[in-house]
Amino acid sequence: MNLFRFPSYFSLFSVLLFLLLGGKQLAVISDNFALYKKRILIVCSIFIGFLAILLTYSSIKNKHIDLYFLKSYATIFDFMNASSFYQNILLQGSIQVLFLIAFILAITTRLKKHWLAITSILVILNLLIAVQLNIASVGFSAASPKELKEYLTTLPKAFPIPDTAKIINNTEALGQKHGLYRNTSGFHKRVSADVFNSYSFKNYSILIDSFPVLYKAMLTNELFYFSDCIYPNAFVSKLDSSNITNQTIVLSDSDYLKTRKFISTAKNLENKSSYVIQSFNPNEITLTCNTSKTELLTLLQSNYTGWNATIDNIDTEIYLSNYLTMSILVPLGKHSITFKYTNTTIVIAAAVSYIYFIVLLVFLSIYWIKRYNQKRLVASIWIFLFSCITYYFI
Repeated sequence: MNLFRFPSYFSLFSVLLFLLLGGKQLAVISDNFALYKKRILIVCSIFIGFLAILLTYSSIKNKHIDLYFLKSYATIFDFMNASSFYQNILLQGSIQVLFLIAFILAITTRLKKHWLAITSILVILNLLIAVQLNIASVGFSAASPKELKEYLTTLPKAFPIPDTAKIINNTEALGQKHGLYRNTSGFHKRVSADVFNSYSFKNYSILIDSFPVLYKAMLTNELFYFSDCIYPNAFVSKLDSSNITNQTIVLSDSDYLKTRKFISTAKNLENKSSYVIQSFNPNEITLTCNTSKTELLTLLQSNYTGWNATIDNIDTEIYLSNYLTMSILVPLGKHSITFKYTNTTIVIAAAVSYIYFIVLLVFLSIYWIKRYNQKRLVASIWIFLFSCITYYFI
């Protein structure tokens, strides 16, 4: 799952699939309840036995600590903060045992004639309780929706030119004060390293795990920065961490040999190089540079397939720097530089996916009309889909 960009989508479609399969099986059980009753009782008994063992184990691990859910709290946040792992098992496991016992009673007593309705009520109650017990850890905030809306209206609609702040200062804290949770920099339209992704690059993991000092040092720069403090990868293990600064750049051994002849010749000259960002969005950044010598310019952006760089509209090589970011060699003088991200494969895949979806809907519509003669229903569905698409794109 750490390689999947949106695991929540995977979870959503999986849950929908299980609901459909569960609904189908529930219909089968409803038609043959007497046949399935014994199997249901066996399964419920196994679950109750398993929960009993789990509750006993959690009770022992709790070591006679007072149960937090038997006390009163001012807010749900205080309630959740007082909880512990084993006490949560005791609370929620006990609730599941009670629901399973209630379900068994519903199918073994005189109420079994209404077992399907009772089961539906138990499921709804179970879901409501589960939501209340977990909402503070998932999607609950002390900020009111009105406050959050007012805060969002103050944020930029388009992407502004990044300021000269150090990237390390662009944290989540400001947005979280107003009810946002993670990746609040997306609302602020600013670059940040303090973000959450459902996956991480291999090189990012190497940098974080093996070179944390280098990672923290490079984040004390702006989005772009010049540097002539360059080392080959082979030398990094010999480099004292106290000598690592925000100007330290590590290149592969081959890239170091390519760039050294350009950087070292003017290394002792006074550095008067500067840059100005002209335009900025997540897929394209344009800037003008005025360099006093040949410089290595680094962009604090993961060097991912699809990124290209040009100097005065001429393609230039991108070097993998500090195991993660992108660097280019900028020659002496004034130049226009563009970093642009394009991924044609994704566009083609999306187009094929949408076309396949539409063709599938057309075939299903034709089949539905021929089989059930439901022209109005099919027309209504198509109008609804068209309205949604029009609203989304317009």
